[in-house]
Amino acid sequence: MVSEAIRCRLFPTTLRNEAMAWYQSLAPRSVSSWRDLTEQFCRHFTASRRHPKTVATLE
Repeated sequence: MVSEAIRCRLFPTTLRNEAMAWYQSLAPRSVSSWRDLTEQFCRHFTASRRHPKTVATLE
C-alpha cells in the first residue's frame, strides 16, 4: 500500500493546466494529509450545481 506521504508527493505530477495552477496557489502548510488534499481538490473542482434526478439515481 502506498503511504500518504508518497501520494501527496506524487499527486502534483498528475496535474496539468488549471489543476496545476490551483495546486501551486495553495498556501504553504495548508494541506495536512492525503485526505485533506483530496477534499480540497474535490471541493474546488466539483461543480456546486444540482444535477437533475434520473431513474438511475433514484434506484
